[in-house]
Amino acid sequence: MSRLAQPQLSFADLELQRQGVHLDPLLQGILTFLDDQATLVEQVRQDLVRGLKNPHTGRNGITPSQTLRSLIPYSQNTRMH
Repeated sequence: MSRLAQPQLSFADLELQRQGVHLDPLLQGILTFLDDQATLVEQVRQDLVRGLKNPHTGRNGITPSQTLRSLIPYSQNTRMH
C-alpha cells in the first residue's frame, strides 16, 4: 500500500511559506493534477514492487508519488533538447 497521506512539512517548507515563496504556476498545476491521480500513483507503486521477493522488508525508498513527480521534470528537459 502506498503512503498517500500528506507528509509533514519540513522546516525548509515552512520557511519558504513564511517568506511567501511559491512554485512556478506550471509546476503547481502539475502537482495539483498528480494529487488527483490516485489510480496512477497506485499503478506506479505496483510497478515498483513487481519482481521483488520481499517488498515489505528493508529500507523504505521514495514513495510512488515522489517517483512519478521526479520523472516529470526529467521528461520536460529531454523534450527541450
